[in-house]
Parts: sequence; structure tokens; C-alpha cells
Amino acid sequence: MVEWRLLIVLLSLLAGAMVIWFFYYRRRMLRLMVDMVKALEDTFKPVDKNYYLLGYLVGFRAIYDLPRSSPFRKAYILLTLIPRHSLLYYPIARFVTMRFDRLEVAVEPRARVEEDFYLRRLSYMGLGLGRAPDTTSFPVRERVRTINGSFEIYYSNPTLKKIVHYISSSNVKIYRVITSREGQLISILTEANPKTVKEVYDILVKVSDITC
Repeated sequence: MVEWRLLIVLLSLLAGAMVIWFFYYRRRMLRLMVDMVKALEDTFKPVDKNYYLLGYLVGFRAIYDLPRSSPFRKAYILLTLIPRHSLLYYPIARFVTMRFDRLEVAVEPRARVEEDFYLRRLSYMGLGLGRAPDTTSFPVRERVRTINGSFEIYYSNPTLKKIVHYISSSNVKIYRVITSREGQLISILTEANPKTVKEVYDILVKVSDITC
């Protein structure tokens, strides 16, 4: 009988902790989404925009039509958040599945993309907006170590190795870069941080300059 009472007390305490945890992190996650929207819109300055929620606290997709002054016609945004609001699932997501809040930005340049390129951080395995390209189509595969991490890159034009320099010299933790002639898109996957959105945009512009 004592064991059952103790179990009921422990379950009650856990339930109370879960409620407090949920409301605390719910507020933080909603704040992050709001801050990300503001940072993205201040940086890309869309003339038209559409948002699609991915569940209550999962994140969102967005499509921006960009002004003529921008080097890009459109931007496609995907924000997915770690489920911090779930006390029981958060440790699994944090250390096994997602590991970080993800922001992926894919842009459609006004100029034609003329080079295929694929970069991934060696510590990263996962999915994003763009499917990873068929690496067998690249003549060169190389692993590069930098002060900001190790990367695997696939390319045909040696000039594209400059992209590694852009990433390693930035303050943004980039996990993947894809440029695609077939899709006419350039995409970057990084950690979601409102303070680094402008720098992500600047990297996209630099990548566009050497691949278009």
C-alpha cells in the first residue's frame, strides 16, 4: 500500500512538473518563432509572403516573393524546432534526433545557377528542404578541416571551394549547402538564430555570385 501511495505522489509531482515545463518552454518557443519571422522579413524584405504552420509548436514553412532589387526571385523558408515543451520527449530529441532548432533557406536566384555543389558538416546527418544530391555525379569529393569544423564537399569547379572559406570564416554554424542547376536553387541549413539571419543571407549572396 505504501508503495502505491509513493507511486501516486511521484506521478503527481511529475504531472505538475510537466505542466510548468510546458508553459515555460511554450512561451520561449513562440517567442523564437516571432523573432525569426521578424529577422527574416527585415533581411529579405518580401513584397509578398505566405506562411504555413507545421503544427502548434513545430515551426513553419514560408514562401517569399522578393523585390526586384534583390538578387533572388523567391525564398523558401523552413523552420523546425526541438520539442522543448515536452519534458519526456525533449531529451530524446535533443541528443538523438533533431539536436538543434533548424533553419533552412532556399533561394531562387535571378541569374541562372551554372554550378552544382554540395557541402555537409561531417557531424551532421539529417533532412531539410532540399534532398541531398546524387554524389556519384560529382567528379571531386574532398574532406576539409577548418577552425569551425570539418566538412565534406562535392564539386567539379575548383573555384567553388571558396564556399568553404565563406562558411568557416563566418559566425554561423552551417550544416549543409546545396547549389542545384536542375532545381535552380541555392540552399543553406543552419541553426535557427534571429541574430545570424543577416549573415546567412550574405553567404547566400556570395554563393550565388560564384555559382551563377
